[in-house]
Amino acid sequence: MCLMFAIDKKLPIRQFDVKSAFLYAPLKEELYIKTPEGSKQKSLFLRLKKSLYGLKRAPANCVRIPLCARCACKE
Repeated sequence: MCLMFAIDKKLPIRQFDVKSAFLYAPLKEELYIKTPEGSKQKSLFLRLKKSLYGLKRAPANCVRIPLCARCACKE
């Protein structure tokens, strides 16, 4: 759909791969993880604010970020 829009508006088309895209996606729901062993944190659990590899919702969370926010381009 984005490709069709770009072609219709005669916009330049670029391809890129963001290796850490999943790590920038904010989480909608509250999700907690157990503090890793050896951590200096006093609490037993930590709340995740961003998506994480291995989460079932990680791909969906990544897609929710606007394209221009992911590639830091001007709209």
